[in-house]
Amino acid sequence: VLSGEALKLAFVFLLVNVVILSLASFFLFRMQSPLIAFVFASLMSGTDPAAVLAMFSGSKNKVIELIEIESIVNTPMVVLLPFITLDIIKNFGATISARNLMTQLVPFLQQFVAGMGAGLLVGLIAFRLMKKGYSEKLSPLALITAALLTYILAENLGGNGVLAVTVMGLFFGNIYVKQKGRLFEFSGIFAHALEILVFIMVGLIVKIPYTVDFFIRSGILFVIYLCSRFIAVNLSFPKGFTMGEKLFMSLNVQKGIAVAVVAFSFAALSFEGISTILNLTLIFMLYSIILSTILAKFAELFLGKTAAK
Repeated sequence: VLSGEALKLAFVFLLVNVVILSLASFFLFRMQSPLIAFVFASLMSGTDPAAVLAMFSGSKNKVIELIEIESIVNTPMVVLLPFITLDIIKNFGATISARNLMTQLVPFLQQFVAGMGAGLLVGLIAFRLMKKGYSEKLSPLALITAALLTYILAENLGGNGVLAVTVMGLFFGNIYVKQKGRLFEFSGIFAHALEILVFIMVGLIVKIPYTVDFFIRSGILFVIYLCSRFIAVNLSFPKGFTMGEKLFMSLNVQKGIAVAVVAFSFAALSFEGISTILNLTLIFMLYSIILSTILAKFAELFLGKTAAK
C-alpha cells in the first residue's frame, strides 16, 4: 500500500513541480529557454530525506516510511529526465520546429535504443555469471566494473550512458544473485564514500554568486518550490493524514547524491544557461539540507509521539 502511495506522490509532485517551478524559475531568473527551466524543475523533483531517516532509522511511522519509499521511487526520474531534456536541446535546439524534429528524430531515438541495449547486454552477461557463485573480493568489484562498462559502451555507441546504467540497475534489483544482500551492503558503503567525494567536487566546481539579489530571488523560488510540494501532497492525499503530517512531508525536500551527481555531470557541459541551473541546484541543496535538519529536530511537533516508534 505504501509503495503505491509513494509512487502516486512522486508522479503528482513531478507534474506539479515541472509546471510551477519551471514557470517561476523561467521568469525569476530570465532563463534562455523554457526547456532549461524544465531541466532544473525536473531535477528538483527528487527527494532524499537523509537527515530525518538517519535520526528515525527503523521507525514504523507511516509518514517516515512513505517519504523513504518516495525517495527511492523518484530517483530514476530525477536522473533520467534532465539528461533526456538536455539531449532534446542538443539534438533539436532550444526551440523545436517541425523541420529539425524530422532531421534529428532518428539520432535522438538511437540514444535510447543504444542506451537500453547496452544496459540489457551487460546486465544479462554480468548477472548470469554472478548467479553461479559469490566471491567476497571479486563480486563487488564485478558490480562496479559492470556499471562502468555499461556506461562506456553506451556512450561509445552513441547512446545515453545514464539510461544504460539505470537499465542495468533494474536487472540487479530484480534478478536473483547469490549473496545479493552482501552486495547491497557493499554498494551502500561505496555509495557513502562517493557521496562525500561528489559533494566536495560540486562545491569546488560550482561558484554561486554571493550577491543579495541572487539570495533574495533564490529564496523566493525555494518558497514557491515548497508551495508546489504542499500542493502535490494535498492532491495526492486529500484524506488520511493530519495537517502536521502533510506539512512534514511538504517540507522534507532534502537533495541527495542523485541530484549532486547530475549537477556534477552538468558542470562538464557547455549549454547556454547551464550555469544558472548549477547555481540554483547548489543553493537549493543547501536550503533543503538546512530545512530537513531542523525538521528532524522538531519532528514530534508534526508527527506526535509516534515519530520515534
